[in-house]
Amino acid sequence: MVREGYPKRWKQLAKSILERDGYICAWCGADLRELGVTASVDHVVSLKDGRAEGWTEAELNDPSNLAAACRSCNSSRRGHGPPRRLDRRARSSSSEADNRQ
Repeated sequence: MVREGYPKRWKQLAKSILERDGYICAWCGADLRELGVTASVDHVVSLKDGRAEGWTEAELNDPSNLAAACRSCNSSRRGHGPPRRLDRRARSSSSEADNRQ
């Protein structure tokens, strides 16, 4: 059973996000496999905040809004901005695009 607000394919999506991010927490950089903690997938823009801003369920659950996270970071980061790792990845992508122009 999948919680409300999560797509039916959540388990498959979560697995692909964890693999994409190399099982590294986007918030603290912990190796989720090495620590033996339960890996989770976090919404960068939370479901609550996204809905308040008019995001659709598809936008909220888009891979670009999801990141691998350790359980501790996922449950404790409420109200914090984007993770440093994702921030760097976004800056890197935008600077690569700038260099191509």
